[in-house]
Amino acid sequence: MYVANSYEMNLRLGWLSFMNSQSEQSISYYRKAIVVMPAATEPRWALINVYTVLENWVEVEKLYLSILKLDPKNELVHYKLGLIYYYRADYLTAKKYFDVSLNMSPFGYDNMLMSAWTSYFLGNKNDASVLFNKVLLYLPNDSSALQGLDLIK
Repeated sequence: MYVANSYEMNLRLGWLSFMNSQSEQSISYYRKAIVVMPAATEPRWALINVYTVLENWVEVEKLYLSILKLDPKNELVHYKLGLIYYYRADYLTAKKYFDVSLNMSPFGYDNMLMSAWTSYFLGNKNDASVLFNKVLLYLPNDSSALQGLDLIK
């Protein structure tokens, strides 16, 4: 028997609907779970999966921002938002989010590499060079970092 105010039931039905390619139904259940437990990030992450499959990046962005309101220091969310803005070529906004993720994980490969490319596209070639070289400390012969350094020369 379905219980509308059951967080667990709505979350599980959201997952089962998602696994059966019933996106709209999945979204509905996950949204109900958010109403039942508004401080939970779990159904928001689940909704991100649904909207990613649907390639609805505006909703994905909104969900990441809603997670940040609940968990302002979430490194992964900052990184993912940085990616969204980077691929929109909004490098100033991307930098804002990448800076947080890089400060939280200064030797994280993805953080360093995307921060390097963002710095490059913002014209901060010195910062980009430093970061590309750090990427090479992490992963010698990384093709993306080497490409970035070649462009800076």
